[in-house]
Amino acid sequence: MLRRLYDWVIRLAGHPRAIPILGVVSFLESSVFPIPPDVMLVPMVLANRDKAFRIALVCTVCSVLGGLLGYAIGYYFFETVGDWVVKTYGCSRAWRRSVPASSSTASGSS
Repeated sequence: MLRRLYDWVIRLAGHPRAIPILGVVSFLESSVFPIPPDVMLVPMVLANRDKAFRIALVCTVCSVLGGLLGYAIGYYFFETVGDWVVKTYGCSRAWRRSVPASSSTASGSS
């Protein structure tokens, strides 16, 4: 499955609307998409060095905005969306080990 996603992202790097698509991939990668935007970013910059700064800026800004969405999901919507993300990536067991059993344990009191 990841190989197909990777190949799809590589094909998108050559698309005429590659810069906006890179922004979408970068935004989604910060929250839920498993393929990093670097897979698109590097070939795009190598193919068009005159636009390298613009391409990197779009990637960076969209990544930060996606990171803010990821933070909001965790902060405001963990019980619904965040839990789905943890289960989708198969991290439920690791998540249960990393989260304290009670809030009193989290604050350091026994």
